[in-house]
Amino acid sequence: MQVKDIIELITKNAQTANDEFQRLFHRRGGLYEGWKHLTVDSIDTILSVALYFEEADEDALIAMLKTFIQESDRYTTLVVQRRYIKGAPSEVLLGEVPQDVTVLENDMKLKLNLLSNKNNYYFPDMKNGRAFVREHAKDKHILNLFAYTCAFSVAAKFGGAASVVNVDMSKGTLKVGRQTIR
Repeated sequence: MQVKDIIELITKNAQTANDEFQRLFHRRGGLYEGWKHLTVDSIDTILSVALYFEEADEDALIAMLKTFIQESDRYTTLVVQRRYIKGAPSEVLLGEVPQDVTVLENDMKLKLNLLSNKNNYYFPDMKNGRAFVREHAKDKHILNLFAYTCAFSVAAKFGGAASVVNVDMSKGTLKVGRQTIR
């Protein structure tokens, strides 16, 4: 898959983008030839790119993504995370990232960290799982082990859970979870 093919696919997928999180390109799932370590996400007006391994045409991809954003009516910001570099630094290449970024998923707002953490606090592949919890939580008492930032607990609360208890080894991520649940 060439860079131009990726941009065409992103452009096509972005046509349905709105303020809800949407994955525009996910090669890690093995859907396309080449670029197997790339994801591109739409987070409201932010285009978030994660490169898990260095790619030969990375500079060409970044240049085309900048052009895509500059020509877009939707996107104002480009964030690139190079996860293959120690510490997984993120760079804002265009625009600005607001202080308090959230992901919108099925009317739930989940806290997001695009700049200072290897993981951004949000796992989009768990969307169906959170929807399942939300559908089945009514009047239940929920124990969320390995709660991380408590996204499943937010889903349970949205679904009418009677109570939710969050447990995780990381006090820092639980603190983020407490801010998200409010």
